[in-house]
Amino acid sequence: MRKYFSSLDGDGSGAIGIEELEDPLIALGLVNSREEVEKIMSEVDEDGTNEIEFKEFLTIMRGV
Repeated sequence: MRKYFSSLDGDGSGAIGIEELEDPLIALGLVNSREEVEKIMSEVDEDGTNEIEFKEFLTIMRGV
């Protein structure tokens, strides 16, 4: 899973923002809109940074 996370972390910050997460989730058919991505992010963003760290990414992937 780490390699998938790293491939989405385009700026190498160690976290994925909505811009980095939106297109892949829509392309995979897991969501239909940015609003759905925002909802997922708000549900798993434990630390309130508005970004998804690896642990939070795993939570998203488990729910898919």
